[in-house]
Amino acid sequence: MASEEESAVKEPLDLIRLSLDERIYVKLRSDRELRGKLHAYDQHLNMILGDVEEIVTTVEIDDETYEEIVRTTRRTVPFLFVRGDGVILAMIGMFFSVRLEDAGCMSHVIPKALKDGLRDALAYGPIKNLV
Repeated sequence: MASEEESAVKEPLDLIRLSLDERIYVKLRSDRELRGKLHAYDQHLNMILGDVEEIVTTVEIDDETYEEIVRTTRRTVPFLFVRGDGVILAMIGMFFSVRLEDAGCMSHVIPKALKDGLRDALAYGPIKNLV
């Protein structure tokens, strides 16, 4: 069982720490998105993800009609190393929306340590001195 100190959110990366072994959503540069289980991370937001679904969106212009053609490519990868300098956004499981066709079951279990950490963070107020 996690102690109160281990589950407290004092810095932004504490939310990531509390999400170890949970599914997260990562938006990367070049219109790439990842959904996977977070196994490890560091202060640069380099991450190791497992059971990853990668979604790549490309936009092309039709030469004749000049209309935008949006294409989405998906692939699954067992393990993936993500370099932190390409990360635009990292969202923990309870904050990213699940498409209905992916949901299967709409009941999500939020880990107790994460719930306690978020409760403490919200009670504390806004995070200061980030810049």
